[in-house]
Amino acid sequence: MPEGAPADVADVVDAADVVDVADAADVVDVADVVDVADVAGADGSAGWADVVEARRLLAAARTTLDGEGTLPPRRRTRAAAVVARAALELAVDARLARHGLVLRGATMRSRLICLGTVVDARAGEAAAVAWVGLSSGCHQHAYELSPTWAEITHLIGLVESVLQGREPPPVA
Repeated sequence: MPEGAPADVADVVDAADVVDVADAADVVDVADVVDVADVAGADGSAGWADVVEARRLLAAARTTLDGEGTLPPRRRTRAAAVVARAALELAVDARLARHGLVLRGATMRSRLICLGTVVDARAGEAAAVAWVGLSSGCHQHAYELSPTWAEITHLIGLVESVLQGREPPPVA
């Protein structure tokens, strides 16, 4: 086990954090949120905290996008894109940690390639599409429109599919 790594998943996150995530995601059971054995890395600690934080960020992105909060309507999609992109980074790290790959110092492009090659080609493709879309949505360029609510909603769905290890949603 790496020096300073938690000895147990319970050291990474406490039950109160899981309950908060369950409330935010509108799930009934903590087992619906995530399977600890399925997400834990090779040393039993990597991945769990990333999944919990990614779920929190995705809930915050959806809340922002839905207009809950003080942001003006014209800024909501970009703000949600920034938060969803952070969640995607954590989701990719969690999926890689499941396979014993801890690539925190690597570029996101390298992590996406590893995800598609080592873990799952469809997850890698969904993550790459989400990364490009969310990165584009995060930056304001002259003569460019902000991303739409539907675009960001679809990209958030892609991030959720990467996080949960399920089929990506179809393009609407």
